[in-house]
Amino acid sequence: MFDTPVRSVMQQQKLLKAPPETLVSDAAKLMASKKVGAIIVVDGGILVGIFTERDVVCRVVARGLDARATRIADVMTREPHTIEPDRPFGYALLIMHEQGFRHLPVIEDGKPIGIVSARRPAFGSAQGQPRRRPAIRSPPRPRARELHAAQVSHCRPAPSARRPRALRRAVRGRRRRPAMRRTPP
Repeated sequence: MFDTPVRSVMQQQKLLKAPPETLVSDAAKLMASKKVGAIIVVDGGILVGIFTERDVVCRVVARGLDARATRIADVMTREPHTIEPDRPFGYALLIMHEQGFRHLPVIEDGKPIGIVSARRPAFGSAQGQPRRRPAIRSPPRPRARELHAAQVSHCRPAPSARRPRALRRAVRGRRRRPAMRRTPP
């Protein structure tokens, strides 16, 4: 999977492009309707930036800017890292991990043709197999008695670790009987 070219893994159908003059509110609505986390910002077909959901939170909401009056050109990430479509997918994941971002535009001949997302890497291969997540099976659930025994076992030591009754008494000392109260004459 990591040797698979980026071209076969990138998300072409979900590539959203917008001009730099687009308002943040419009861009956010577009991202929500298409269920994507990034918009490629293009000017004349050339990549000039990327606007992500993290930009909305950190650069618009956290600063108290008005999303209906702010353009994405003012808050986008300018000159983002890019990758060529023939590079291995593992290299794209490495770049995203080392640089700390989740979306990587795919560029061919200076124009964006797709995007790779670390959030939804494609499972399956490029040979026409369906792309789906592998089944992850959880271990069988313990029975109620086993669960209760596991929860209680950490509260008291195992029987072999307990001190014998005689030793416990010796360590505690002899039990004292309450002294009889004497009343003054």
